[in-house]
Amino acid sequence: MNGPAGNVNYSSATGTRTYYRRFTNNTGGSKTDFALNMNTTGTTIVNSDGTLNTANVAIAVKLPQTGDSFSTAWLDIKKSFATGQVGSDGDGCLVGAFDTSANSTNNCTFGTQSAGNNEYIILRVSTDESWTGSINQISISWL
Repeated sequence: MNGPAGNVNYSSATGTRTYYRRFTNNTGGSKTDFALNMNTTGTTIVNSDGTLNTANVAIAVKLPQTGDSFSTAWLDIKKSFATGQVGSDGDGCLVGAFDTSANSTNNCTFGTQSAGNNEYIILRVSTDESWTGSINQISISWL
């Protein structure tokens, strides 16, 4: 991989690697639900307390404090949503069965919490240093 001279070289870094992505609600109204669309290769999504390795990654989403004082902890996209349980890291947000395909779509909810127009949610991908898979595309569709 090429980059500008003086870029930091992280190739020898060890431990869990964490990637973040922000998605803005620009629908014009408040949203509690979204579809998470991903295209992966050589990657298996595991629960947030699962083992990370060359293939396994954990993905969580968070609604930061909004203008209406809504917020959630880091919610596990693979764990089923339970009403009223969005305040502890590792609580679930999945609605329905988890789609394990390489081109997956999984519906998620924040329950009674919502992202207002022009507010955002954060997606976190946690991988092991040995992860060799890839996530080629991540997008959301507000429901």
